[in-house]
Amino acid sequence: LATVDAFLGALKQRRGWQGSFALGPGYSTNLNQSSASYTCLLAALDGSCLFERKVPDPIRAMALNFEGTLGRNLPFSGHHAARVSALLFGDVYPDHHVFSQTTLMLRAGYQYQSARDTVTLSPSLDLGTFGSNLLYEAPGGNAVWQHVLSPRTLLRIEANYRDYRYRQRGFRSQDGALTDLSLTAWYAPSPGWRVFAGPDFAIKDAPAAVDAYRQWGARLGVNKAFGNTASLLLIGSWRHRDTRAFNAAFAARRRDDQYNATAIARFPGLQFAQLVPELVL
Repeated sequence: LATVDAFLGALKQRRGWQGSFALGPGYSTNLNQSSASYTCLLAALDGSCLFERKVPDPIRAMALNFEGTLGRNLPFSGHHAARVSALLFGDVYPDHHVFSQTTLMLRAGYQYQSARDTVTLSPSLDLGTFGSNLLYEAPGGNAVWQHVLSPRTLLRIEANYRDYRYRQRGFRSQDGALTDLSLTAWYAPSPGWRVFAGPDFAIKDAPAAVDAYRQWGARLGVNKAFGNTASLLLIGSWRHRDTRAFNAAFAARRRDDQYNATAIARFPGLQFAQLVPELVL
C-alpha cells in the first residue's frame, strides 16, 4: 500500500506545477558599456584641444538579479501531453533603473515523451523591458528533440524562431526575425561528473544592415557534484558574428568574436526553507 501511495504521489507531482526561483545581488563595472575614450578632433598650434570628443565614464552599480521558472505537463494519453512553461529573468539596478532589464519567455504546446525520446513543439512569445517600459515583443516558435543515446550520453537539438517587434523608437532598426539552432551533447564519464559541448548558429534579419548578422559558435562545460553537499558548474563559450553592413571606408564588414566564461557553485548541503545558496561568477 505504501508503494502504491508513493506512486500516486509521484504521479500527482509530475502532473502538477513545477517551478523554481533564484534571487541575489550582482555588480556591474560598466553598466552603460562605455569605452571611456577621449579624442581630440582639432588641436591648436600650441597643443591645446579646440574640439574634443569624450565618451562618458563607465557607470558602476549594484544590481538585483533574479530568475524564475514555472511549468506543467497535462497528459492526454500514452506518450502525449500538453506542455506549458514560463521563464522570467532580469537585472534590476535600484540606483540606475533606466538600465534595468527583464525578459519573459512563454511557451505552450505539444510534448511527446518515451523512455529515450522527448519531442516538444510549441508557439512562443517573448517580452522584454528596458527601464520601466516595454522594449519588444517577439512571437515565434520552439522545437526541441532530446534523445538518450546510452545511460551516460544525452543529445539535444533545439530550434527557435522569434519575430522581434520593438516598441521604443530608438530600437526599431532591430526589428525582424531571429532564427537560431543549437546542438548539445552531455556525457557522464563517472558518477558525479558530467561534461557537455555543442555548436550553435543564429541568423538575424533587420531593416538596418548594421543590425543584421550571421553568428556561429560553440559551448563547452563541465559539472562536478560533491555528493549532496555542493556542485560546481564551469561553462565557456565562443561566438563569431558577421554583420551584413558593408563599410566602404574600410572596404570590409564588421566581424566580432565574443568569449564568455561562467562559474556557478551551488550548496544544497546548506539548504534552508527550500532555499539553496548559489554563487555565480
